[in-house]
Amino acid sequence: MQISEKLFKEQIETIKRITGGFSFQDPFLTIFFNNIQVAILAFLLSFIYGFGGVLVISWNATILGIAIGMLTKSYGIQYYPLALSTFLPHGIFEFFAFLIAAISGSIISSYYYKKNDKLIKDSILLLLFSIFLIFIGAIIETIIIASK
Repeated sequence: MQISEKLFKEQIETIKRITGGFSFQDPFLTIFFNNIQVAILAFLLSFIYGFGGVLVISWNATILGIAIGMLTKSYGIQYYPLALSTFLPHGIFEFFAFLIAAISGSIISSYYYKKNDKLIKDSILLLLFSIFLIFIGAIIETIIIASK
């Protein structure tokens, strides 16, 4: 086992669970609900611990980096642009969805200090926008999977 495999063992196991684990019949639903769970976790951690959503976003980024690195390592550095283009189109939507969900959690947690009803409305709108971005990302990711 190489040192990179030892260092990133948890992320590699997560990738294996995502690619070979639980699945609905429809890949769109699997992708969509997996990303909804990540967004909810980012929201809740930000709600409870302020910048807790950053932990979820960082974890997700390490998984993305490991996946791109594993593809590049398997097929050679000349395939790096292809590996990047496999994740980038839908990953942009997912990243911003998770970031917005985390911001939404932080906003709603500040309601308890400021007691401003507009904060709840803004937080809910941001969370709904986050779900919309996840929906768009899942569509793009499903199209990419179908084209492979």
